[in-house]
Amino acid sequence: MPYKDPEKAREAKRKWEKENRGRGKRHRVWMFIFYENTANDGWRDEADELGLPFCVSPLHDKDTWTKADERKNPKHKMGELKASHYHGLVEYPQPVDYDQVKEDFAFLGTHSIKYAKSKASMAIYLCHLKSPDKAQYDPNEVLEFGGANWHDWCSELEDVHAMMLEMRAFIRENNFTEFADFQDYCDEYNDMWSRALDLKCSWAIGNYIDRYRKRAEQHAKDIEQARARAEWEDRNRERCKEDPAEWQTIEGGQVKRKG
Repeated sequence: MPYKDPEKAREAKRKWEKENRGRGKRHRVWMFIFYENTANDGWRDEADELGLPFCVSPLHDKDTWTKADERKNPKHKMGELKASHYHGLVEYPQPVDYDQVKEDFAFLGTHSIKYAKSKASMAIYLCHLKSPDKAQYDPNEVLEFGGANWHDWCSELEDVHAMMLEMRAFIRENNFTEFADFQDYCDEYNDMWSRALDLKCSWAIGNYIDRYRKRAEQHAKDIEQARARAEWEDRNRERCKEDPAEWQTIEGGQVKRKG
């Protein structure tokens, strides 16, 4: 029934859209949740045979309900553990609707099926990498099926600018002056940055490191010149002092006497 209270009407609309997100519409990228006890035995084999590229998160067994969750449902007490679950993310070769996704992944007992507005953002969410307030999960435990590559999906970030800001700050904080040294670090310790360098921004970051190094070198030269000048002035201060007797006052001003 319609609500007289506008806020209640908006809340009801938000709830309906959340519960029915994607129904009747066709999209390529979809996400869902499932539980170990709802999936068929041997579901990994069925996933391999499905022939669709999709990723499954590590088992989310440390997630807790938040204050916002409790406001929505008083039974979800803030701080209490959620039931252990998996997140799935699939990319179809062409747009499909909700019913098609539900049918394809029925063997997992999926629920909360929704289309994903951003494949990259949802891929990152599988491990909560950009959500420091949530439990963190090991990217090495992400399962890949049908030719999906979780790392590549994560690298398809819409906001490359934000990632480059992080890189530049890290370069300054750790005084990287050679691109090769920074790339070697990324290859070993930050796979997301490594892939971004390979696919998107190596020239820009390499150029920044060159300019950062030249700026640092010029700054060092300026400091050395200032230090040398100060030392010279200290050594020659007494010799450079003028004899007051060499000056005379004329009409209120100081004029050096002629030799």
